[in-house]
Amino acid sequence: MTKLTLIRLAALALLSAGLLGCGGEAPATNTASSDANTTGNNTSTASDNTSGTSNNANTARKTIDLSVDYDFASGQYQLRWPASTGPVDVLRAASAAGSDQIVVRQGLEGSSYQLPKTALIKRPYFALRSDQGQSAWVAARWLALDSARNLRDLGGYPTASGERLRWGLVFRSGALAPMQSEDMAALSGLGVNTLVDFRGSDERQSEPTQWPVPGVNVLQWDYRLDKSVFAELFRPGQDLSAEFFEQLMVTGYRDMVETQRPHYAALFEQLSSADDGVLFHCTAGKDRTGIAAAVLLTALGVERELVLRDFMLSDQYYRQYPEKIAGWGDDHDAQDPMLKLFKNLPPETLAPLTGVRPSYLEAAFAQMEADYGSVMNYVRDGLGVDEAQLQQLRQRLLEPGA
Repeated sequence: MTKLTLIRLAALALLSAGLLGCGGEAPATNTASSDANTTGNNTSTASDNTSGTSNNANTARKTIDLSVDYDFASGQYQLRWPASTGPVDVLRAASAAGSDQIVVRQGLEGSSYQLPKTALIKRPYFALRSDQGQSAWVAARWLALDSARNLRDLGGYPTASGERLRWGLVFRSGALAPMQSEDMAALSGLGVNTLVDFRGSDERQSEPTQWPVPGVNVLQWDYRLDKSVFAELFRPGQDLSAEFFEQLMVTGYRDMVETQRPHYAALFEQLSSADDGVLFHCTAGKDRTGIAAAVLLTALGVERELVLRDFMLSDQYYRQYPEKIAGWGDDHDAQDPMLKLFKNLPPETLAPLTGVRPSYLEAAFAQMEADYGSVMNYVRDGLGVDEAQLQQLRQRLLEPGA
C-alpha cells in the first residue's frame, strides 16, 4: 500500500463513517434516472459462510459442502469441498436456480478446483454432484467485476431458523463511480434496479454515479458536512494516535445509529417491496453500509457471529486491495488540509481509519440496545418496520435451507 493511497483511504474513512456528516438532511431524492484486484484469495472456510458457501442439499441424499471464492489477482474461481466426498461433477449455471446448468468437469478427484472467469457468464453459480448427493447452487461473495469497490452479494448466509438468504437480490458496495461502463452494465444485467446511496451531497459531487441503464430507482439524501471534527484533529497538542482514531470511529458508529436511521428505514422499505435487485452503498462500503448490512442480516435471523464476519470482510478487502478507495486527484490532495495532516502520520496510526474493527459494529449494536432495548427493537421502533413488513421482507429474501 503506498503512503498516498493510505492517506486517501484514511480521509475517506471519516466520510464513510459519517464523522463529517450531520443534520440538515433533506428528504430522500427518489428518482428514476439514467444518471445515477485484490492480491491473494478472498478465502473463508465452509463453516464461516463468508465466502459463497452452502451447507444445504438439493436432494434427500447427503449434502456436499461447497465454498466458492474469486481471486481478483488471477481471475480464477476457487471451489473447495471435503476430500471425503469422492469423485464429483462440477456444474456451472448463470442463475441461482441452476436451470441452465452445464457440466464443466466430470469425475473430479480431490477437494478443490480452479477455473477462470468467462465473459459469457458475468455471475456464475456452481454446484457439485456425486454419488453422495448434490450441493446447493453457490456463487462467490465478491462479484468478479474488477473495477468495482468492495462489491459483494449478501446471499447464501444461513439463518437460525434453517433458511438462507437468496443469492442475487441484495448487494452492498462502496461508491459506484470508479466502475467501468462494462462492469456497471454487467451489474445492471444481474437485475439491480434500485440504488440506495447513503453518501452526502459533497461525496456524490466528488464521485458521481453514472448508471448506464435508464429507469433505475435511486434513493439519496442531501446533508451538510460537519466540519467540527477538523477542530478536534487540529487542536494543539492533540495526540493523534491509533487509539485516538479508533475511538473516533467508535464514536462515529454510535452516532450513525441515529443519523443514518431515516436512510436505513428507506432501505428496509425498498427491500421489502422491490421487484428486482437492490444495491446499497456509501463511499468505502464499510461503515454506513456495514451497519446497514449488519442490521438487515440480524432482522433476517442471521446469527451475530456471522453478521460480524460479514462486517469484517471489508477489512480483508481493503488490506488486499487498498488502491480501490483512492478516488481523489492530485489537485484535491494538494488543497485538502486533512490529507496534509495525515501525510505526517505513520501507517499504523491510520490503520483504524482504513479498515474496520469488531469494536465498531459492537459499538453500534450497543447504542441500539441502549436506546431501544435490542437490535430488533431498533428495526421495529427506530426504523418503523412492523411485523407485516418483516414477514414480507423474509418471504422475499429467504429460501428454504434444505
